[in-house]
Amino acid sequence: MINYSTIRNKNIWNLNSFLREIEWLKVADITISDLIFYKGDLITTGNGVYIFRHSDEYIYVGSCVARNFVKRIPAHFDLREGDHWLNAMVNRMISVEHNGCNSKEEAGRLAISEFELLLINFEEYDREAILNLEDLLRIVLLPLNQYRRKRIRDGSTLRVIDYLRRNRY
Repeated sequence: MINYSTIRNKNIWNLNSFLREIEWLKVADITISDLIFYKGDLITTGNGVYIFRHSDEYIYVGSCVARNFVKRIPAHFDLREGDHWLNAMVNRMISVEHNGCNSKEEAGRLAISEFELLLINFEEYDREAILNLEDLLRIVLLPLNQYRRKRIRDGSTLRVIDYLRRNRY
């Protein structure tokens, strides 16, 4: 887990290399405690952005604004039939046949056994900033749930905080 303050002044084009160098949680090893505490300290707010990756490929970028990490992350592994918004990551994996997955069960098993998770916590709740960071990461990291048409036109020197301010309200 990292706090938003860790990345807010980073150049948006350096985020990918920065995120590859930090420690991620292995989904198979995550406990409920990992979604509430970080190194023994309470994760203040528990709201922010989360990223799933498989090897070096970013799979899914999501946000926790109405629910916190402890409520939202496990919902991605709800494999009930139907087109539930809860398991959007698993549904996306199937739609692009990620690693040959063609069922929720296969996708769920793969995600649990091989994926890693990174939480980006906002120490102070800021709904708009969280949603804007999610947008930015879906543009820059190109996960399976990337935006097809959104692009950043300017900004070789654009910092994360600049993007969030520019896209506020």
